[in-house]
Amino acid sequence: MILTPNNAKSNGISRQITSSDRQSLKEVIGKITMPEHSGLIIRTAGAGKILEELQWEVDYLSELWSSINTAAEKRSAPFLIYQESDIVIRTLRDYLREDTDSVIIDDLATFQNAKEFVSFVLPHHLDRIKQFDASEHSLFNHMGIESQVKSVFEREVSLCTGATIVFDPTEALTAIDINSARATKGFDIEETAYNTNLEAAKEIAAQLQLRDIGGLVVVDFIDMTSEEHKKSIEKAMEKATSSDRARIQIGTISRFGLLEMSRQRLMSSVTESVEKTCPACEGRGTTPTVPSLSLSILRQLEDGCNASQTQKLTIQSSVDVITYLLNEKRADIGRLEDKHEIKITLLPNPYMQFPNFNINKQKGDKKSHHKSYQGISKPQQNIAENGLSNTKEAAAINTNHPTTRVPNQKKTTFSLSFWGKIKSIFDSNKKKNKPNKKHNNKKNNRNRNKSRNKNNRNQNKTQNDQQNKPQNQNKTQRKSKNENAKPQAQSRGNPKEQTKPQTKSNNLTPKAQGQVKEKPQAKSEKQKVTKVAKKVKADAANKTELKVEIDGNKAE
Repeated sequence: MILTPNNAKSNGISRQITSSDRQSLKEVIGKITMPEHSGLIIRTAGAGKILEELQWEVDYLSELWSSINTAAEKRSAPFLIYQESDIVIRTLRDYLREDTDSVIIDDLATFQNAKEFVSFVLPHHLDRIKQFDASEHSLFNHMGIESQVKSVFEREVSLCTGATIVFDPTEALTAIDINSARATKGFDIEETAYNTNLEAAKEIAAQLQLRDIGGLVVVDFIDMTSEEHKKSIEKAMEKATSSDRARIQIGTISRFGLLEMSRQRLMSSVTESVEKTCPACEGRGTTPTVPSLSLSILRQLEDGCNASQTQKLTIQSSVDVITYLLNEKRADIGRLEDKHEIKITLLPNPYMQFPNFNINKQKGDKKSHHKSYQGISKPQQNIAENGLSNTKEAAAINTNHPTTRVPNQKKTTFSLSFWGKIKSIFDSNKKKNKPNKKHNNKKNNRNRNKSRNKNNRNQNKTQNDQQNKPQNQNKTQRKSKNENAKPQAQSRGNPKEQTKPQTKSNNLTPKAQGQVKEKPQAKSEKQKVTKVAKKVKADAANKTELKVEIDGNKAE
């Protein structure tokens, strides 16, 4: 998490945390004891943490901020107050997750520092910190990652299919170009382009994380005509970047084959951290040729000769440039000396890199007693430019971990007395018996309902038999219909005309029975059933009265 002192309004939760975890974190944040006038931002690693863990980290950050204020008041500026942890501690803090199998370290001192940090901050990951004996083999070669580390600093990355990916960082964006080269995976050009782009999308996602490239990124895929293939490449890129902890936005492939995407800049990229701008080209990647640089020097020499009171010009440059001027451009230099009556001295400086040069003007009649070769200037070595420093200032506050350990995620258990243990045993037995009792009650209720429904069906069957006995003449039909459990009520006008029994409605709820409508029987020649209505009402004894109205006649 991030503590923001003197900014109480900057509360927030990482966007990568899901909605379920976000809601629980909002409830937990309300219970955290915060320092006065301070805000809190929960990072992605804070998802799933309990209140005690979050409160522990808030207390640590608050204590650190208090120490920084105290140190700032004791000493006068400038001085180093606090120094961030080294790269190993930062890596463990930001990248050690549940899906990490192991962290292998080959240096003993670094291994001990890492283990000490993990024991305080991430104690449940302590068994994953392992030491490697590098006396026989190098760690990178043993794990097979030397080639991967080397590829991070290269401009071109080769793929298994023979294609290449070219990374060109610029001031505005990072351009990534995909070249098919020797890739021939596919039966036609379209299929080859699709397979190459699919493989390149996965490698680009990995290289973005390894190089830690941030900002705007434009990928130039190999041209594809199929819209389905373009959609597939876009989905592959989204899937490959889903595990990246940086926030990424991916666009669609344009008609020119360009895919725009942006990646959150978490820190400086790897190349910016371990490399510096080339002093020769100043980051352009190209340098002028020797003849073109020599012509530029001659033009500046002519301008220097035209200046008033100039008696001598001294030129210092790299060996190849001075050699070119002394041989190919000797006549031009002699013409300038005769025209302006000045002396021009050319000094090849082995300490000066191409295409740098220097022109020194001397005025008046001052004569130097030094030899020409003694005038070669030696550059002052700037150790800071190479990332080195002779002295290292110690920070006023320098700690890699808090003084207290992170609380355990397991719930605290309290020791019970003898009678307490007995009570807990009986309570557990009661809890175990509750579901069984509930299940037995449900089972008994089902049995009672079945018996009650069975009695109702028998009672209704008896009533129907008494009504149908004087009216039905065909016993065979009545027997077959009774076997099929579909007795029908006969109308008084026509003994052959029967209606479907309503005994099955006894098993329905009153609401469902009210919604059931009886289907009219087939129309006979003598009588037509115009309206059939059922109304079922259950009394206190669950007795059912069936009323059927046929042409104004009622039968109960």
